[in-house]
Amino acid sequence: MIQLIGRVIRERLPVLIDSGFDFRFLKFSTPTSGSTLNDKIIFLVFMKNSEYPFLCVKTVRHYGAREVIVKNLHNLQKLNQLTENSEYYDMFAKAMYLYDDGQDIFSIESACIGDRLSFAKNNLDLAIERYTALQFYLKSKEAINNLELFGNNLIAECGFAGIERQRLVNYFESLILDRKLSLPKIIQHGDFTMDNILFSKGKIRVIDYDYVGVSDLPGFDLFSLLFRYSQERFGKIYKEYFSGYFEKIGINARNYDGLIFLFYLTELLKKRGALGNTAEEIINRFKKLLF
Repeated sequence: MIQLIGRVIRERLPVLIDSGFDFRFLKFSTPTSGSTLNDKIIFLVFMKNSEYPFLCVKTVRHYGAREVIVKNLHNLQKLNQLTENSEYYDMFAKAMYLYDDGQDIFSIESACIGDRLSFAKNNLDLAIERYTALQFYLKSKEAINNLELFGNNLIAECGFAGIERQRLVNYFESLILDRKLSLPKIIQHGDFTMDNILFSKGKIRVIDYDYVGVSDLPGFDLFSLLFRYSQERFGKIYKEYFSGYFEKIGINARNYDGLIFLFYLTELLKKRGALGNTAEEIINRFKKLLF
């Protein structure tokens, strides 16, 4: 695979390298890599005598999981297009090439360089400030004008039927105070977590694009960040950050509980095994998180 990657870089991306360039690679994967078809393997590519990589190559152990690589690169291309010619263009890697010969598949993107900092409050504040500015930039003219309908459709995706589904609908509707709230559609990164944020010279860079577009409901990414930052303290800190976020994107929301519930369901839907077996189970877990 390394020889193939090197050949493709030389042939397809010659402007990036000198003719006598020697590659160095660093390969890594998840601790459980190889246990499922869609386990990704990543190769970082270094120029000779450089301590920092300049390319990131992503592949999967089994070609049958090719869509994982295709989707990741297409998602990144979308972010590149949406931020082109803006100050946010460098917040993401650059999609460069997809190789697929029917047996092997890998994508090539630029490497994001930055530091993994501890998520002390000042670092959390910086990440949210920079990302909120990006969200304002990405605001769409399209809007979600019927939050109740949007929520009912999302609940339907959970797969519950009959009484179980109606319990989720009733609980969600009990949380909505402003049924006429209009929200702009804003593409969400989908996995905006501490593990996927790098800090560089006072700016942030966001990596991992598997879930880009999983939601266009504004605030989902902020929920993902705070949810993983501290589930134990979530109920105490979310109001501080959500009020500032919605104010900056131009929304005057009186209450966020209904939105938070939709964010929570979206998070569970990303990995359906996390949904649980009953509506009551979901509602109780949400109440514990929020209250």
